[in-house]
Amino acid sequence: MNPRLFYFNSDNDLAVANKSPYYMPPARIVKMKQDLAVLPVYFARKNDIVAVEALPDDRFTASLSQVLDYQVDYRTLADIEATELPKLTFLHPWGWSPSSHLALAPLKPYCDETFQSHPVAQWSDAHYEIYGKGVVVDVLPRILERLAPYQINFIPQRCASIEEIEQEAALRSIVVKAPWSGAGKGVRFMHRELTRFEREWSKGVLKQQGFVTVATLVEKVHDFAMQFYIHPDGAIEYLGISLFFTNEHGAYVGNHVMSQPELYTALKSYLDDTVRSETFDEEFATIRDTYLSILPELIGRNYCGYFGIDMMLIRDADKSIRIHPMVEINLRCNMGILSSEVYNRIVHPAAKGRMIIDHAPSAEALRTKLDELKLKYPMVIHEGKVQSGFFALTPVCSDSLYCAYLILDNTGALQES
Repeated sequence: MNPRLFYFNSDNDLAVANKSPYYMPPARIVKMKQDLAVLPVYFARKNDIVAVEALPDDRFTASLSQVLDYQVDYRTLADIEATELPKLTFLHPWGWSPSSHLALAPLKPYCDETFQSHPVAQWSDAHYEIYGKGVVVDVLPRILERLAPYQINFIPQRCASIEEIEQEAALRSIVVKAPWSGAGKGVRFMHRELTRFEREWSKGVLKQQGFVTVATLVEKVHDFAMQFYIHPDGAIEYLGISLFFTNEHGAYVGNHVMSQPELYTALKSYLDDTVRSETFDEEFATIRDTYLSILPELIGRNYCGYFGIDMMLIRDADKSIRIHPMVEINLRCNMGILSSEVYNRIVHPAAKGRMIIDHAPSAEALRTKLDELKLKYPMVIHEGKVQSGFFALTPVCSDSLYCAYLILDNTGALQES
């Protein structure tokens, strides 16, 4: 089988929002892309190509070979463009944008007909629309009509003027989102009267993007996501759920790493006596099955690859816990999917723990922190998989500021700090 090519462009949301194929991300985002560039190795199979900024060192590849039962072909984009490539089956960036299309344009002629004829091979206005948060306005009602009625109406609506936003805010607390923005960046919570800052922010988004989405601010119990994969023929595959955790400021830190049954049990641990376990199971299954039936029609013709749907456990007006079935849909890869693939490929079935994306203000500070973690959590490899301890998922070089790593144990103890 011909190889596939993977490319880690973690700036994808920002690049889509920018629209320009010549988009230049901030320096810190460029550095993160460089330091974490090998992460697609955990999606790849034998002999696939992983495009990187710099080839990983022998120390990292030797460490990974202890637990990963295949090898990939690491190549820099410069080397790829300068050398003859084998025939490729498909290009798999972290996400598609005008910028990633430009970066990968020299590689498209090497791809076979399956890729060449797929709509994802060229950027279009249709892609821009389905990548935006406005798609929730159209899709969420189709999900809710198959579920027991909610007492809170959290279906978002499009607002194209400050006056419309103010009218909605006067009725209740709202969450306002820019249709196209970096993850977590284009969101504001507004209460009754808009502040001067909120008005100026809203005006800027309306001028640049034409509208915002506005929805009722709900009482959140916990975040989670459903993960999927759309194949080139449009068939959709359910991959499971992911649970993540944040720091004290609400910024993403990492994902829980464990089997799917254990993740589902962990999710249900947030339930209380306001909902029966069987009722929750039925609602969860209905949401999953509805997505499997309607998404091929809605996005399968214009997308191929991994994607996730952010959800929440929320409290309805009567304080019962329900599932908010679509907070956002992200048509790209994400850290939740990565954590599941890491578990499936290199983690011992008896282990569980955390996958963390970490950074430090200096390379020395990062190395010091990682050295301390190695001492605190000694690595144990059993039966060719990581059973416990610290394990680096990305190389740590002399100038690295970012690193992805595992902290595992086989006792079931999980910490979120």
